[in-house]
Amino acid sequence: MNEASNQPRTKYDKLFNVFEQFYASLPELSDRRISDLRDSWNLAKAQYEKFLSAGESKSRIAAGLEQGLRELPLFLADVELKNRSQVVAALSSAVRTFYPDFAAKEAKRLEEILTTGNIRGENQFYLVRHRIDELEGSGDSETQLSKLYRLVDEFEARPRR
Repeated sequence: MNEASNQPRTKYDKLFNVFEQFYASLPELSDRRISDLRDSWNLAKAQYEKFLSAGESKSRIAAGLEQGLRELPLFLADVELKNRSQVVAALSSAVRTFYPDFAAKEAKRLEEILTTGNIRGENQFYLVRHRIDELEGSGDSETQLSKLYRLVDEFEARPRR
C-alpha cells in the first residue's frame, strides 16, 4: 500500500486496516489476551459487513472503531509481559501505516498531559501507560519514561471515588 491510490480513503477503511494489520502481524503469538481480542475482532468484522449490507454508514461504524482503537491499550495491558513489546510495536506499526493522523492526535494528547503534569482520568492513564510500554520496548528516552512513571504513580496513588 505504498501508492497513494492504494491508500484507504475513508476513516472506516483506515481503522479497519489498522486492526487487520495488527492482528495479522501476531499470528504465531500464543497469548490468551491476544487470542481473545483476535476472536472479538473476527466477530466484529462479520457484524460490520452485516451493518454495511443493511445500509449503515461507514462513518458511523468508524466512530466505534476509533473508540476501540483508543481503548485497545487498556486491553493490551493484560498481555503477557514477555509479549508486550512485540504487541505494542505491531499496533504502532499498523497505526503509522494506515492512520497516521490518529498517531499524531494521540501524541498531541500525550503532550498535553505532560505539559499539565497530571493524568485526569482512565483514558489518559491508558494513553500514558501505552506510551510507557512503547518506550520500554525501545530502550530510548529515559527522561520521558521517568516523567511518565511519575504521572502513573501519582494517578494510581489517588483515592478512587
